[in-house]
Amino acid sequence: MSALPSDEVGHIKIIDLSSESALCILKSEIPEDEFNDITNATHIEPIVLSDYATELSSALQQCPLSLSVLRDTLYTNGFKRGFDSVVHSDAAFIEVATRHFLDLMSSPRNPLNQRVLERTAATFFIIFIVNQLFISNNDIIELDWLEREFFATDRTKWDGVLIKVENRSCSAGLIEFSGGCNDQTSSTKNQQDITKLYSKLMKVLDGQSSSAARQTFCMRYYNKRIHFEKLTIYKKMLFRTIHATIETPTSPRKLVEFVKEIPNMLAWKEAVIEHTVEL
Repeated sequence: MSALPSDEVGHIKIIDLSSESALCILKSEIPEDEFNDITNATHIEPIVLSDYATELSSALQQCPLSLSVLRDTLYTNGFKRGFDSVVHSDAAFIEVATRHFLDLMSSPRNPLNQRVLERTAATFFIIFIVNQLFISNNDIIELDWLEREFFATDRTKWDGVLIKVENRSCSAGLIEFSGGCNDQTSSTKNQQDITKLYSKLMKVLDGQSSSAARQTFCMRYYNKRIHFEKLTIYKKMLFRTIHATIETPTSPRKLVEFVKEIPNMLAWKEAVIEHTVEL
């Protein structure tokens, strides 16, 4: 197979299925059945939202783009009696995340609209999102934050590590921040962090048992966006996929776009949970 182009990871011999050009060339150079096998191996199954979450998400997406109307819609359709933290964990995430960003947008000086450096921005956005995302599964995954090490990546420091509860030698994913909000972090810094992240994810894969699916996960933050990604080995080839991307919700319109993307975030999380259990 000839070299495939990739915006960010081709130089370390990873085929980037989030790159349309790489995807098209791959499809043209291998048999259709093999291409289908690769897409199946790198695929993440969609989730079915609970009725509660479906109704809440639909109501938020259909209401006018007004902070006060969004808040009224949230309280009219959410925070119901009879809530079950397991059955309705998807609705809980929608409720808490939506309330968080509505509060920031309604505040006198929304920090996510200011020039905020990396770690401060992370506390308002990615750390908050990930903590809420995994709170219903904290018996399986423990979250380590800020300048953390994971033995399989030597002495490298990480902004976040997804650790298997009661087995700190197992991790299903790494988290890397590349800058803050409106701080003009360069694309060079972003590219360096991507190379660092995926180079070390390859080492994590090398250390996984043969009984586990050969995959691992990561999250990246850059330029006010969080990317939910996966690295998969299939027939000795490495494939990167991006399963969800969310932009910092700093306006009613962006908040509604965030809500629309929540099922993809939850599907990525479920794949992480299932993989962690197998490790």
